[in-house]
Amino acid sequence: MGPLPVGPGMRARAIVFDLDGTLVRFDIDTATLKREVITVLSKLGIPPSLFSINDSLTDLLDKVEAYIDAHGMGDEARRRIWNEVFRAMRRFEESAISTASLMPGAYEVLSSLRERGFKIGLITLNSAAVVSNVLERLGIKKFFDAMISRDDVKNVKPNPEHLLEVLRRLEVRPEEAVVVGDTVFDMRCAKKVGAMAIGITTGRSSEEELRKAGADCVVESLSELLFLLSQLDH
Repeated sequence: MGPLPVGPGMRARAIVFDLDGTLVRFDIDTATLKREVITVLSKLGIPPSLFSINDSLTDLLDKVEAYIDAHGMGDEARRRIWNEVFRAMRRFEESAISTASLMPGAYEVLSSLRERGFKIGLITLNSAAVVSNVLERLGIKKFFDAMISRDDVKNVKPNPEHLLEVLRRLEVRPEEAVVVGDTVFDMRCAKKVGAMAIGITTGRSSEEELRKAGADCVVESLSELLFLLSQLDH
């Protein structure tokens, strides 16, 4: 893990979390979900040959983002593609609400950060309805000062608009924020706006992938994260 690379005088005021794979585990049939997403993308003109059966869901979404950029498809096409992908994902998310569970240490981390006076935000690719339902059921909704789902912005992470919107609602500057997530999207989003990025290997991306995407630190658990965040002044 190593020490947190905090510069002299840095004062963190907010911690922004990803949801799925970071704070909450969703029991989703990812193999079937990936096949359905690839079918949707094929109908939108993105060739199935671009993907491998061994791709993680993050790999798949990363390839979609790269394809959109490489072909100069523009913001309107980008939104149309992601809207169709998310429509396919929603059915799987909704079926997983009743079995979603907290990651070990999630409640303790959020409670500790609240006691220390940090503002707490959430950015997620999950839908607003799923987020509200799951957080309420698991008893952690009360900890968040701002929650931004994919339904709340035009452009989702790794587009910086997603993170900037939650920071706006938290009333903090990017350099006053720490972003915690399990995917390369989370790390890229944080670095694009100038926030600190902490990767966690409880979800979809490996330590190597997270560091390559710009993570300042990588932890293996939320308990380890809590120790790391204890180094922050605020």
